[in-house]
Amino acid sequence: MPDKNVIPPMTNPMGKGWTQPKPCDIELDDTHALMNKSDFDRLPVYSWSYPSGVYPGKMWAAKVDTGFQLRWFGNDENGRCQINSRSVLIA
Repeated sequence: MPDKNVIPPMTNPMGKGWTQPKPCDIELDDTHALMNKSDFDRLPVYSWSYPSGVYPGKMWAAKVDTGFQLRWFGNDENGRCQINSRSVLIA
């Protein structure tokens, strides 16, 4: 079963043009994603839609009532892509 608090590496060739911070620079727990401001600023914002191209490791930010969420495509236990999210905390 995949670790729900790990953002997988983005290895799909379609991700070459996608700008995002390195997953290793983001600390995750069950509810929050801790990152610095410059990493947050590198995330594309998709608040009312999802980015095209679904593959593991792709990250984006979404504005929600309480602030922002980090969202990313990860794999479920069957290897299918799923959307994961955590509330963003800026360090």
